[in-house]
Amino acid sequence: MRSSCARKVRLSVFVLAGAIAGVVAAPARAQPHEAAVVSAIIGEVLATGPAVTVLPLAPRSKVSVGDLIVTGGGARVELLFVDGSKMTLGESTQIKVSRYDIAGGERHASFELSRGLARSVVAKMSDTSSFVIRTPTAIAAVRSTVFCVEYTHDKGTEGVVVEGSLRVTDRGGGIALLEPGFGITVAPGQARNTPEAWPVTRIDAMRARAMIPAPVSSVPAPRPAE
Repeated sequence: MRSSCARKVRLSVFVLAGAIAGVVAAPARAQPHEAAVVSAIIGEVLATGPAVTVLPLAPRSKVSVGDLIVTGGGARVELLFVDGSKMTLGESTQIKVSRYDIAGGERHASFELSRGLARSVVAKMSDTSSFVIRTPTAIAAVRSTVFCVEYTHDKGTEGVVVEGSLRVTDRGGGIALLEPGFGITVAPGQARNTPEAWPVTRIDAMRARAMIPAPVSSVPAPRPAE
């Protein structure tokens, strides 16, 4: 009996060792490239990478494609991207950097905002480039503009343009083009969306919730991936 148990134990150890060796021997995945650095931060902000490693962010922390950024209550963070664009996240926000590619004169950036508020200042780019924020109820696409997008489960998606223009597409295919001073709300299940002029007080209030008063120091943008 003891001999039989010993053989089973040795077999189990052998199988486990083989599994570990298989994982180690497996070809490594391509490392996600750097998309931004933290240029300013208030409170607790965490980043979860593709390897499910949770790390607290600090000034000059790197943010890579594939990272999920989560801000705590009362926290805010400003991200400076490789092309000079900036994004500031308000408290209790969760957003994923799905794509940030620069090649030649083209740039393609994509984010998934699952909750909270993001204020973006997008550097000028070519007509064939894209900068997109997706929420559960809408898709916001811009070229060189200043805008805010917020998603909450009860209200859905709210967006407003400060400078430039913003194209918002709801999940039903309805498209709305927003000019400066105009905002929109795309509630869950809403078939069409209609822009409306927002009072300055409403715009300023949304912007203020995604702004950091004074960055401690100047942080240079990271270099684009080769």
